[in-house]
Order: sequence, then structure tokens, then C-alpha cells
Amino acid sequence: MVKKLPSGIVESLRKIANIRPVLAAPLWISGQIRYYAGEHPIEDELKKVWDEISDEFLQLNFVREEDKAFRFDMVDAMELIVKISGRASFATINDVVIWVRKKMWGGKHSFANHALKEPTFINGKAQHIVYGHTHYYEVIPLGINSTSPEPQGQIYFNAGTWHSYYDLAIQNPKEQKFVPYQALTYLTFYTNEEHDGRQFETWSGAYA
Repeated sequence: MVKKLPSGIVESLRKIANIRPVLAAPLWISGQIRYYAGEHPIEDELKKVWDEISDEFLQLNFVREEDKAFRFDMVDAMELIVKISGRASFATINDVVIWVRKKMWGGKHSFANHALKEPTFINGKAQHIVYGHTHYYEVIPLGINSTSPEPQGQIYFNAGTWHSYYDLAIQNPKEQKFVPYQALTYLTFYTNEEHDGRQFETWSGAYA
């Protein structure tokens, strides 16, 4: 199949792990085909590969473990897209992706709810919950630990990642436009004796 594909599409497919939000992957694929090859017949073959890989992914144990009963979650969204993709074109899948994105997150995605489930947050042992390598920088207050001698704020941090990624533009997402850039974030935490009693500092920047 590689011999049939324009080189630009091959390079674009290698970047698919950097697409955000992840559910926009079919938008990326169809958009790159349209950009580099127009109405290329290879789209049908790529579609078959997409269906096979998606179905295998949904059967992985760690994916099944995230499927929550009686709640429309990420796994349900992926299943919806995959089931529709078995009988529909990329264009139809794109419409579903956009709908799911708005339905679940209003266009945004955060890992803060996962931080609320961390055992060290629940038992009050952790003042700061730190995530990384998720592409999105965040600083979100979680709660107040009232079990300590002095009430302490508990905060969730996400350093994102220092990596090129391609974010779906919010203007007319059906046009399948992705903007590439890099973001770099520093998180610094201090002990009680350091930095005049300050607890932390964060610095974040982006460049292209």
C-alpha cells in the first residue's frame, strides 16, 4: 500500500500519535488524503486498516476496564465511531467525531477527574497531584485537605509534554485543519524552607 500512497500522506500518518484530541484521528486521516491526493482511491484501503486497528484496540483489557456501566464515556464514544465506521465513509465519521467532542467535553479534555481518584489525594497525603505526557498543560485546584494541622490546598498539575503535536482548529472543524506547534512547561516545587515559603512555580510557553 505504501507504494501507492503519496509521500506526504505517509509522513502524515506517522504523526497520528500526536493528534489532539485523540478522537480527531479520522479527521486527520481524511484531511491529509484530501490535501495530498484529492479523491484518492487509496482511501478505501486506509479505511479498512482503520476499522481493523480500531476494533483490536477496543478489545484491549485496559480499554475495557475504563468502560463505565450506564455512562457515556470515552470508550463508548470510540465504540460509536468504530461501529459507524464499519459502514460509513470517513466523512460520516468526521461528523460523529465532532458531535462526540462537543457532547463529552465541549471541545476540551482534562485529566483532573482522574486526579480526584488518586489514593494519595483521597487520604490527604498528597498536596500536589502531578501528571505529564498528556499534551495539555493544566493547573486545577482539587480541594482542601482539612485533616492536616493547617488546612492545605490540594492542586492538580499537568506538565503536558515537550513534543510537536497537531491540534484541531476550533473554527469549522469539519474543514479538518490542524495547527502544529510545540509547548514546554516547567513545574517547580519547594520545601517549607525554600523560596520564602512558596510552594510551587510553573512556567509554560509555546513556539512553532
